[in-house]
Amino acid sequence: MVYPSIIVQLPDQSQKEMEVSRDISIGRARDNVIVIENNGVARRHALLEMRADGVWLINLNTGSILVNQQTVSPEYKLQDNDLINIAGIATIKFFLNGKAKEIPVLSSPVLTPNTNEELLPTQDSNKWKYAIAIAPVAIIFIVASLLYYHFSVPTSAIVHIVSPLSGSTIKQAVPIRLQVENGKNIERVVYQLNGKDFASVETPPYETVIEPKMLLTHFPNLNLTNGTHNLSIATEDIEGNRKIQEDILLAFELDTTPTNPSPINSGENNFAAMPTLLQSLASQISRKSGYVFEQEVLEKIQLRTKDYAIDIIPDARRYRREIAKAFGDKGLDPLLGFIIAFSKTKFKADSGELWALPPTVAQNYLSTEELQAAMKDPKRSAEVAATYTKDLLNSFGGIENFILAIAYYGQPLNEVGNRSKQIKQSLSVNSKNLAELKRAGLIDEQAMEQVINFFAAGIVGENPQMFQLQTERISALY
Repeated sequence: MVYPSIIVQLPDQSQKEMEVSRDISIGRARDNVIVIENNGVARRHALLEMRADGVWLINLNTGSILVNQQTVSPEYKLQDNDLINIAGIATIKFFLNGKAKEIPVLSSPVLTPNTNEELLPTQDSNKWKYAIAIAPVAIIFIVASLLYYHFSVPTSAIVHIVSPLSGSTIKQAVPIRLQVENGKNIERVVYQLNGKDFASVETPPYETVIEPKMLLTHFPNLNLTNGTHNLSIATEDIEGNRKIQEDILLAFELDTTPTNPSPINSGENNFAAMPTLLQSLASQISRKSGYVFEQEVLEKIQLRTKDYAIDIIPDARRYRREIAKAFGDKGLDPLLGFIIAFSKTKFKADSGELWALPPTVAQNYLSTEELQAAMKDPKRSAEVAATYTKDLLNSFGGIENFILAIAYYGQPLNEVGNRSKQIKQSLSVNSKNLAELKRAGLIDEQAMEQVINFFAAGIVGENPQMFQLQTERISALY
């Protein structure tokens, strides 16, 4: 079988040719197949994904990838001789029918003429012809360079606290909502009380929750008392440079009555923060916004957090490399894989049972002979789970509809395909609203329970201190 191939030119002008016989991840992180060590490239920047109908380019960092000098949609089916520009830093030439006959010279990540030999003058009489021929190319190069410079020059981020307002009184858990401008250069947003850090968020919309009891319990160095305290937010860039964005004053009224520190009781006090926490979690996984959590769903997730208020970090750490790599290679946030495993087995099962995948599903990715052994291997089982999850997402139109993928997790793909057609025909239903999907009959009670479990596990896993768990959050594992 002849596989497509690519030629990669890195920032140091070195080139290498690769066969596209599997998915190829591209980014700054060292576990990518193609590693581009440049701060202008995201950790997970792009993915070349093999599908039944060809090789697709998946843009994981919207706005920083060009194909043939044109912007493309988040998913683009590659054609023969396509030239991919990665953040104006590296170039990739795609060949549909195997290896190139000869290695082309990719002289610039912004512009790569394919007819160098025709443009080289061989006689003095050809000089004017050469000048006329190259003039449009030069103009395009100059314009492209100016555009690249304009859009690549870092712009200072501006972050403003929308709520709570300065002077507000804080008695219980209150979400902090932000307005962010020019956020592409933000590595994290750091929250401080009285000049001391108490939270940091690395994913948009960079919001958190301020909860007095949690602060008293886990951050005694804040010296939090009844009265007025200074809340500050700061941004950090990829090099760790910190800039204070805004300060406001908050009046705290603390309830110092002793309470039962059990995870169940502490979780019941977090309902006010639940909508913001869920929006933030959904956005982190999908890189999209607009998810709707109605009161009925909020209450069910809040109640279900009791079942997941346990410390799973020691067990999850055993699988962190395998999960991060398998899901990252598919262009997915590894958090998605960690939460699936947490919601299904709480990381207490053997590696073969970690993903709770029925044999009827797993056998689509493994031969009968290797099925049992592969699903007991942490690496192979994570790869199967990640590939299946990606196939589910593709069936429902992409990561934006990950709620549907979670709802039908564990179902054979042929059954999922039939359900997907029915959902696509229901144009009036908001696929980001779990309650609406249930009312429309597009998911049943069992499917809804899977989504409830997923979000409950994710809320606890990413906000352990709110549930009196003295452990790190799941996303700190990768």
